[in-house]
Amino acid sequence: MIALYRTLSFRYFSRRWFRALLITLSIALGVATLVATRTLNDTMGNAIVASNNPLAGIVDFIVTSGELTISRDLAKEIAAVPGVGSARAWVWSNAKLKVGDDRPTVLVIGVDLAEAAKLDGDADITLSPGTESAFAMAKLFGKRPAIVGQELANALPPGSKVLEFERNRKPYPAQQVGTVQAGGQWATFNGYVVIFDQNDAADVLGYAKGQVNRIDVLLHKGINPIEARKAIETALAGRANVKTPAELNQGLDNISGRLLALRCRGPRRRHVSRLQRAVGHGRRAPP
Repeated sequence: MIALYRTLSFRYFSRRWFRALLITLSIALGVATLVATRTLNDTMGNAIVASNNPLAGIVDFIVTSGELTISRDLAKEIAAVPGVGSARAWVWSNAKLKVGDDRPTVLVIGVDLAEAAKLDGDADITLSPGTESAFAMAKLFGKRPAIVGQELANALPPGSKVLEFERNRKPYPAQQVGTVQAGGQWATFNGYVVIFDQNDAADVLGYAKGQVNRIDVLLHKGINPIEARKAIETALAGRANVKTPAELNQGLDNISGRLLALRCRGPRRRHVSRLQRAVGHGRRAPP
């Protein structure tokens, strides 16, 4: 076997070394393309999940209505359901921030002020000194106070206090009153994030006041999640959907997979159509 391999391989390489080199490079290129495609798919999926469901590990259910908003008053009804420990309403969506000539995408989070006080007591969340008083003063003078994540604060020009958002080419200024550093389950707050009062966040994003994107539900320990889900769905009476974080993540993964498939399918169709035109759509040439 070794003698046959030496006879055939060495003779082939010595006579057709350039062809053998091209074959090897083609295989290497194919493997590299496969790895890059899978990496891109995983990165896109993780980015979509992280931006739309960053708190998946600390809630039992997420109440949403797809792309539509829901009333934040539903949180009070859900909190009254037996077995529910907390129901926290969020405004949670992306927006464009004007920074010089750049328009980076930031995550706009709207929190209820009463819930914000509870978040400040969490050991994983640290506000810069004076943030609470500056927030209250800005609200008193009719401003739109905003707390920015530490990573975004580091990327902004030094000394900048005014954040200018854009929606439909209309500016929506906000006053930066402090920064937030977060870790653990709240690590998302540490990134390119701007935190508003819910009404101000709704104004920046174009939502009606009192509308939110989602309500995160946390159950008491020892509660049967199946029974609790049925009770929550009964209380909502079709006004919103109840999903587990795993179900929501699965839907987001499917969306990212479809987007990647469409991107990969488009050039292939153009290539096939050009090939068909080149060969006359399979018709035989006249003699």
